[in-house]
Amino acid sequence: MAEVQRIAREALREVRTAVSGYRNVDLADELASVRSVLTAAGVHTTVTGGHAALPEELRPLAAWIAREGATNVLRHSSARRCDITLAEQDRACVVEVYNDGVRPGRAAVFGNGLTGLSERTATVGGTLSAAGTDDGGFLLRAVFPVRGDASPRQGAEAKEVAT
Repeated sequence: MAEVQRIAREALREVRTAVSGYRNVDLADELASVRSVLTAAGVHTTVTGGHAALPEELRPLAAWIAREGATNVLRHSSARRCDITLAEQDRACVVEVYNDGVRPGRAAVFGNGLTGLSERTATVGGTLSAAGTDDGGFLLRAVFPVRGDASPRQGAEAKEVAT
């Protein structure tokens, strides 16, 4: 009975942490985890850009976007491929999660996960979109403005990791 109580207390602590706000997550760790989970599910996953493509303050939010994108791939698609891209484009940082497996008749719906991410993205001046693509895929895309003259890449080269 003591073990059951310990497990219940631990579960309650984790739920409280989750609902009191997003825990700080490491982008590199999250990308590795997402890639691992998707690969285990049979989805060929490519990550392009890596954490160096984003300013430090945006990395936790980008990690949550990658996590939510992967969750949606697993729950709502029949994807064989998922491409996660982190890049700097036109004085903005962009995070994209694309998959090729939209189920027929499935419309993009902003549930709790995407709605929360959209709100958090807006707090840093960014936008979040989620929509089907012309090729039968689905694209989750966040765009964050680059503030001042800080370059998110700071001389780091983008890299591609495929599994």
